[in-house]
Amino acid sequence: MAPLDDHVGRSAYYAGDLDRKVTWICSKLVKNGDTVLDVGANLGLVTMWLSFLAGSKGAVHAFEPNFDRQDILEQVIKRNCLSNVCLHPIGLGERESVHILRVPARNMGMGTLNWNKDLGIDQIREYRVRVRPLSRILEQESITKIRLMKLDVEGFELNVLKGAETYLRNHQIDAILFELNDPSNSFYQEEIIKYLDSLDYGFFSTPKCLVKMGLK
Repeated sequence: MAPLDDHVGRSAYYAGDLDRKVTWICSKLVKNGDTVLDVGANLGLVTMWLSFLAGSKGAVHAFEPNFDRQDILEQVIKRNCLSNVCLHPIGLGERESVHILRVPARNMGMGTLNWNKDLGIDQIREYRVRVRPLSRILEQESITKIRLMKLDVEGFELNVLKGAETYLRNHQIDAILFELNDPSNSFYQEEIIKYLDSLDYGFFSTPKCLVKMGLK
């Protein structure tokens, strides 16, 4: 199930986790019966953890545009009997469109719809993928209460959030978990913070640690 020629696959196989900070935060926030979103589900490591936390009365909506990852995700959901998980094989953005997904061959977790993101010298695979605004999907699914959205889309976060603006202005998500760890892209990161601030969100950071997890 876990491809060993890929960074995320090796992490799943040898450690059973990719980022302990993410799973720790999920465990603190998500309870039985919650509805949660995993945007950028990849191999499904966080999806499985969210499925366990949300329980039989909850729901996990996992979004993954990478065709290669979708096949693995479908197997993960089936083999682990994750009956509360709904897989959406699409990307999320501001509007209905078709985008090019760029994916480094040796680290598919870095796949992005953002053409301005530097992916280094690794071999790049390209896929044409369908992109939809999140607000439209949530309306179709009749979802009005979301406990957590995990957002891992490698530089496309603002596009995803703007595609959810209609929903966010009427039904604020309790918590949005995303990465801001690229010092070369500080302007873009400031735009995300300004945008969420305009929607009345507050902010916590999760610093790197060796022993004890915490927020600040």
